[in-house]
Amino acid sequence: MSRIFDNIDMHLGEHLKKVLSDYDRMDAAVGYFNLRGWQFFAPIIGEKKFTKETPAARILIGMTGAEPDRVISDYLQSTVNGSVDSDGIDNTLARERRNQAILKFREQLSRGVLDQGHYEALRTLKQHLQEGRIQIKLFTRRPLHGKTYICHREDVTNPITAFVGSSNLTMSGLQHNFELNVDVVDWDGTKVLDKWFQERWNDRYTIDITEDLVELIQESWAGDSQPSPYDVFLKICWHLSRDVREGLAEYGVPTILQKELLEYQASAVKTLARRIATRGGAMLGDVVGLGKSITATAVAMLLKEEYGWDTLIICPKNLVNMWEQEYSDTYELNARVVPYSMVTRVLPDLRRYRFVIVDESHTMRSEDRQDYVQLKDYIQRNDSKVLLLTATPFNIRFKDVANQLGLFLDDDSDLGLQPTAAMALDADSQRKLTKRLRPWQPSSAQMKQTIGND
Repeated sequence: MSRIFDNIDMHLGEHLKKVLSDYDRMDAAVGYFNLRGWQFFAPIIGEKKFTKETPAARILIGMTGAEPDRVISDYLQSTVNGSVDSDGIDNTLARERRNQAILKFREQLSRGVLDQGHYEALRTLKQHLQEGRIQIKLFTRRPLHGKTYICHREDVTNPITAFVGSSNLTMSGLQHNFELNVDVVDWDGTKVLDKWFQERWNDRYTIDITEDLVELIQESWAGDSQPSPYDVFLKICWHLSRDVREGLAEYGVPTILQKELLEYQASAVKTLARRIATRGGAMLGDVVGLGKSITATAVAMLLKEEYGWDTLIICPKNLVNMWEQEYSDTYELNARVVPYSMVTRVLPDLRRYRFVIVDESHTMRSEDRQDYVQLKDYIQRNDSKVLLLTATPFNIRFKDVANQLGLFLDDDSDLGLQPTAAMALDADSQRKLTKRLRPWQPSSAQMKQTIGND
């Protein structure tokens, strides 16, 4: 009579460990495998004898990176193509599924709490893989979601005990989730399961990923060597400089302005164009006389050439002629120039301009101004990209800067940054913040403390 293991009255994991203690080795075919979950079997497998030809554990993973929804959609599409019964597998597809699986394992290692227990589990797993104590393969022919654990030993009466059901080789599947599994102990049943496993283990499109997982763990936070603080610093710099690197590689300065721009201005044009196109806006803050206007003109021309965006320029009244004659007409930008004094009258009925230059943007440091409200509404309504130009972004309050950025950033935009030092000074900060990363407006005193501490 088979027994049912549902992780309610009887837990598969604990029973399986007891059985495995009396057996020599284990074969497991599962849909998913949690690398850190190896700590569940590691002490028992670590005591087993093994050879290169006969590892103490062989694990066959059947879901090679595909999400359940993707599996369903692929199946439905196959009914349209008339290829439901065809595996459609070749070496290229097998390698692609293997790569998908490795990416999923890499993602596993980047999630969760990095505690000592998980560290030891991954170190032990890597050791067992390197020793040949365990071997792990991917079944890539088609998604394989069935689960079986088959324990072997040299015994005339009961050489194999097996379990089949729904539990993956994860801590949740073996202990916590409500699952449904049964044991298989009869001679014929265990032989059939063993044959089933062997056929898939030796399938032409089953790929050994033992060495891949060793390399993956070694490169992770559980590896033998960890990067130095300087290496981490360089890595952060590399990520923070993405807009600069990609902008320099992707864009070119408009021909008519190549001789007009200095080297630092040409670099700024490409970087700003990249940031505006991908993030919705940017601020060019520099002292008077370093060429913010000509740089902004070059950005506008580049974006027009690249994306066909027309330009709207918002500026003080005394700068209207400069923008219209020196830049727009001279370089054939054909931009519309509107002074701040006319914003409330012109913008409500103005056609859509995809790119907006806001010159002397510190004029828009107060969200209570009517021209600020109208300008922000125009930008949001037309999904316009924005370039802010200012020599004095900060006047009295740090909120001056926040309001300028608020012309193109929503209040709940994810900046990917947290002012942790300032938050520590406010005992009520946790209540104010949601779980998402959001821009947070500390007081000026707190921000000054943040700058000092961070």
